[in-house]
Amino acid sequence: MIDVEKAIILENTELIHDVYRMRINSPEIAELCKPGQFVNLYTGDASSILPRPISICRLDKKLGVITLLYRIEGKGTRIFAGLKADDSIRVFGPLGNGFKVQNGTAVLIGGGIGIPPLLELAADLRRTDPDRIITAYLGYRDKNIFLADEFNELCSNVEIATDDGSIGFHGNTCDLIKSQGGISATAYACGPIPMLRGLSKLAQNSKLFLSLEERMGCGFGACVGCAVKTANTAAEQGFHYKRCCMDGPVFIADDLVFEDGDR
Repeated sequence: MIDVEKAIILENTELIHDVYRMRINSPEIAELCKPGQFVNLYTGDASSILPRPISICRLDKKLGVITLLYRIEGKGTRIFAGLKADDSIRVFGPLGNGFKVQNGTAVLIGGGIGIPPLLELAADLRRTDPDRIITAYLGYRDKNIFLADEFNELCSNVEIATDDGSIGFHGNTCDLIKSQGGISATAYACGPIPMLRGLSKLAQNSKLFLSLEERMGCGFGACVGCAVKTANTAAEQGFHYKRCCMDGPVFIADDLVFEDGDR
């Protein structure tokens, strides 16, 4: 992790409604980044001082370029959407612990805006083993999909699920995976909590790494605003809390405590 750096925006393009791809030139940060980590972007607006954590989608360390995908969710991300090429933006990172790449066949499972951080992981898996079998399951709301072509370039097989059945499997990624017999290889997933909770039940005999989408205040552990419940048999209550931004955002599924009330 380095200090805040002023980066130049190379591209800020709307891919589908309210989903943008931003490419920034930030050589020092790019050199340190790993799949599954994130950076903090600052809006530059005095009324919106907290940074916004954005997952790393792709890296080009030779050129010093970081690609980020984000969805407009509120004031901060709407400010980002108004930026243009050659504008500057303050960036802090890389932050968090990323994916721990394992040997052998890999399964990638992404839902919605949880799909982007899996793309650099796919590239890293392919770099470390050009012959590796990589299957990606990508879940979207409807026909407005993104990054599918990029995953096709890196993966052995790409399966798409849409909630309304407009493309691919009619249903969510958990339903799609269940229809194919479950998870039988090391899997890496990012998406909404209900999806991750469902996947944890489908991977009882496989190692599953989950990247959580938690709201973060500072991004480096000071505010403790992104605490998640993790198993701890030594504790009286059987669990304790870890900071998603520092201890995660990637966790082993067996270490997380999901509850029926989780969103």
